[in-house]
Amino acid sequence: MNLLVISDLHVGPKARAQDFSTVPDDMSCRNTPDYLNDFKNLVKNEDIKVSHILIAGDITQSALYDEFELAASNIIKIAEILNVKKTDIFFIPGNHDSNWRDEKSSVENNEPEHITLEKNI
Repeated sequence: MNLLVISDLHVGPKARAQDFSTVPDDMSCRNTPDYLNDFKNLVKNEDIKVSHILIAGDITQSALYDEFELAASNIIKIAEILNVKKTDIFFIPGNHDSNWRDEKSSVENNEPEHITLEKNI
């Protein structure tokens, strides 16, 4: 097994790369305007081969739905570049991947745990 580990994407405003930012023309991303293309070139030039991908924590900045949607889209693109099947992508959520307001509301309203999880998925 060859495993690629990616962490701390922080998809959302002020992401580390423009194609991971939810803000058009995000000034904080000027150093990495096209991460996916740079990644594709790196994989090709270095002949990188992996069988599995682990996304380790802080996938999003604020656990907002649009951040997760963009993250999912880009993670699928990364998997396609590497020829990794979707079933061979694994995630470990970080503290930025939880919607703390929803969770606090669920606790305050004494909602069953499974409802809290469903709201966050």
